[in-house]
Amino acid sequence: MEYAPEQKVSIFDRLSSALYAASCYKDTAICNLLSSHLIWVELAIFYHDAIYFPAEKDNEKRSADWAEHDLKAICVPEEYIQEVTKLILATKHDVYPNGSETEKMMVDIDLSILGQDQKIFDSYCVRIREEYCHIDDYWYTKGRMSFLEKILSRLSIYQSELFFNKYEQIARENLGWELKRLQNMKYRE
Repeated sequence: MEYAPEQKVSIFDRLSSALYAASCYKDTAICNLLSSHLIWVELAIFYHDAIYFPAEKDNEKRSADWAEHDLKAICVPEEYIQEVTKLILATKHDVYPNGSETEKMMVDIDLSILGQDQKIFDSYCVRIREEYCHIDDYWYTKGRMSFLEKILSRLSIYQSELFFNKYEQIARENLGWELKRLQNMKYRE
């Protein structure tokens, strides 16, 4: 795994949070629908932040390439490799998720941190800011606010009924709280 020195949300935190969120699916009806894909989702979770440099825009692509390389090395069939890489690329969050049910599940899992209780979310916010320490306060705040506004403008943050019911309200409260906090900060360009 490749990480920048400023990376503060540890790989253990990222993996344990995502795998916990994925476990929420295991006892649901959607699990039956997706049961043949769960191993690929778990592999995508493992690899989705395999390369993580906050200043870079191609982390997901590079992580997907790494997964593809490793899976080819152990002779995983190409169709399954493509499924894993597609799931990793879905976590880029640059567009509203409109892919397969499995891709939507992957995005829900990746965004599950947004719906955690206030203490956990606040700690996450602090660590995210530390990861972007190379960006001055003004530009960080501007970029983070843009991200928050984009997520909040979605009709729903989570695509599955399970995650919507479990995390949507709390995520909106958390994101609204963070956005308000950032709006109250005064930085000069």
